[in-house]
Amino acid sequence: MSGRAGGGGDALPFGDRAFLVRGPAARALLPHLPGAPPFILGYAAGESELLVEFDPRAAARAAAWLESRLLERRLAGEPEAEEEVQAAAAPEAGAAARTRAGAAVLIPVIYGGAHGPDLEEAAARLGVTPEEVVRRHTARPFPVAFFGFAPGFAYLGPVPELALPRRDAPRVRVPAGAVGLAAGYTAVYPREGPGGWHLIGRTPVPVFDPLREPPVVFGPSDLVRFRPAREDEARPRAAAAAAAGDAAAPGSAPGAGPPALPPEEAVFLVEHPGVQATLQDVQPRRGRAYGYPPSGALDRAALVRANALAGNPPCAAGLEVLAGGLRLRALRHAVVALDGELEWELDGRPVPTGAALAIAAGEVLRAVRRRAGWRGYLAVRGGLAGAVVGGSRSTDVRNGIGGYGRPLAAGDHLWLAAATERGQAAGARRAPADGGAASGVAPALRHAAGAARTGDGDGGGAAVDDPLVLEAVPLGELGEVPPEALVELAAATWRVGLHCDRTGVRLEREGAAGGAAAATGGGANAATAPSQPVTAGLVQWPPGGGPILLLRDHPTTGGYPRAAVLTSASLDAAGQLGPGRRVRFRWVDAAAAQARAAAWETLLFGPWRDGWR
Repeated sequence: MSGRAGGGGDALPFGDRAFLVRGPAARALLPHLPGAPPFILGYAAGESELLVEFDPRAAARAAAWLESRLLERRLAGEPEAEEEVQAAAAPEAGAAARTRAGAAVLIPVIYGGAHGPDLEEAAARLGVTPEEVVRRHTARPFPVAFFGFAPGFAYLGPVPELALPRRDAPRVRVPAGAVGLAAGYTAVYPREGPGGWHLIGRTPVPVFDPLREPPVVFGPSDLVRFRPAREDEARPRAAAAAAAGDAAAPGSAPGAGPPALPPEEAVFLVEHPGVQATLQDVQPRRGRAYGYPPSGALDRAALVRANALAGNPPCAAGLEVLAGGLRLRALRHAVVALDGELEWELDGRPVPTGAALAIAAGEVLRAVRRRAGWRGYLAVRGGLAGAVVGGSRSTDVRNGIGGYGRPLAAGDHLWLAAATERGQAAGARRAPADGGAASGVAPALRHAAGAARTGDGDGGGAAVDDPLVLEAVPLGELGEVPPEALVELAAATWRVGLHCDRTGVRLEREGAAGGAAAATGGGANAATAPSQPVTAGLVQWPPGGGPILLLRDHPTTGGYPRAAVLTSASLDAAGQLGPGRRVRFRWVDAAAAQARAAAWETLLFGPWRDGWR
């Protein structure tokens, strides 16, 4: 369904794989989403909006389901009275709270002192005593408005009685469990990291653990209430959590680091990591509602092709290699397949991409240089092992979770996720397979990907100097970017600037002085919008700057005006962008984009993620 859903105009198409629900309907819909059908892939809330993502192969079913839920809300009564549930370290406490609509999870906080270094300053700014700040902070429950900034970071409120701006100078290190105030909200820092909120206390409850499902002790439809705690009661609670091994103690980083497997069972040794190499798959990470980005291979088609050639399912984890320089030494026989935009050598001899390759123990495989794009992919028969977070082994580099929790480093070992040592050795000694039953997948994907990159149907690749044409669904109906700016965005040619990574790329208008955007400031509104949900492929247009194209490690919320969303195939094509690449946009309507997305996803995955049929 390409039009509005909900009869009353509550939902809008947001590209070819999501609906945007706005206004009161967004909050009312939240309780329905944890039990949504499998074709609803995830959801993320903002200050006044809800983004519901679906499998493009089930667009009509997703629209029908969403419409029925939105109609039901008109018959729904008021939430039940508050029920307080003590949030202990055990995940069952938080899970139990989430099963009751309107439940309030009670979080103990040690206020002031070393735990709350900004309490007195916050009180002075508010014109009250520190005791009054604590009283206001504990006087009532706060709703979980949305998750953003980082996985597990919940904006609780609004809290107008404690409204403060962010600190002028953000801290480089804020401990896990710190409780802060800023921007009209309160929050608990889920993990150690930088932050600019006013810290008034700290909780001993480990509220976030990415290896736990759900990963946060309070959910999107919960209420959270704080209570004062003494330091002597906090110590036993933290010790019990650590002893139970149930959740990460403050400051630790669960879901990060190489697998705890014996080196002698590894299949490869990383001798040099190159520019950047990460473990990735194409399984969307669950937990968008808790602030997780989808992560995964930026050029999914290239990894799917490599997996098909290696004899793996599409969702097996492989390596995404940026620009080149990666050097791997085989520790045992293995079958690998290479795809993407890098050239490779085996013991100094060039090897082809787009084919399976048998490697003997002791041989060295090296990513030499890039071609037109910036990323190459390596699949190993049996798939690669890594930490599974939210159902995905993909490495979220920005947040340090999944896979190895970071880019590969010299001395790292790579292990197989599947196949015994004996079975792997037997498979490696066979003649390199072309993917068996999947032998037709890689050529078909290569042809389709070429068409997606050039915007035509001939399957050929565009010349390096030609602009990469990215198809996108404009978001003019949101009213955040004026119509004339959308015309300008599609008419201009853009270049990828130096600010580009797995989170996103900043575009500079070709020919503009200093590489900046047009003098209109991109034509966007004069001020940034409230924090609202965003998605991979979203084109944001900040005032006074060039467009920003979000990729798969993006934050789940943002405040810049939203201009358009790339189609599924164009988002995969954008995974090969790098500095200096020329880009143009071409608008397509939501109905056409949804039809093409369904065909693209079917070509990529076939029956995978198809249990709803």
